[in-house]
Amino acid sequence: MSISTQGDEQPLESLLDRSYIRSVIRYATMRTGFPVVDEDLEQEAMLRVLRAIRRIPRIKYPKAFVGKIVGDTVRDFWRKKRRLESLDSIPEQLLSYQLPLEKWLDRVRSYDELRVCLNQLPGKLRTAIELFYIEECSVSDLAVTLQFSHSAAKMTLLRGRQQLRQMLKRRMFI
Repeated sequence: MSISTQGDEQPLESLLDRSYIRSVIRYATMRTGFPVVDEDLEQEAMLRVLRAIRRIPRIKYPKAFVGKIVGDTVRDFWRKKRRLESLDSIPEQLLSYQLPLEKWLDRVRSYDELRVCLNQLPGKLRTAIELFYIEECSVSDLAVTLQFSHSAAKMTLLRGRQQLRQMLKRRMFI
């Protein structure tokens, strides 16, 4: 069975390929989702695609069609209120992800460079960055601690991030 795409015949099997739908789901959940629920989303998306293909006689843009269905499936999943799952019910390989050695070493090196640059920042800028990112203080708490106005605290954070970014660029690319 094929889906007519005005001169471009695409087999139905290629749209229903698990790896294709999995990659679209991974793309859709890259920033907000957890790999733990991807398998459930994959199955739900496959069912929705099959139902839609049965309802619609002609699909002009099949990849966009599948992408839309997958995107809607992911949005619907995250909109629903869900009870928290017990960690015991989730397989261990989905809970822990181990980076390949090279990526892990690159990340450690980046953290080391970040620490060095953070220690080189002037006092108030370093304090603001540490309170905001490490101690997780709000901007209001930061303003009270540093005895600044709210807007001055935000500007101090901005300047600290800018200087940190410049220092990191110089250290990492020289």
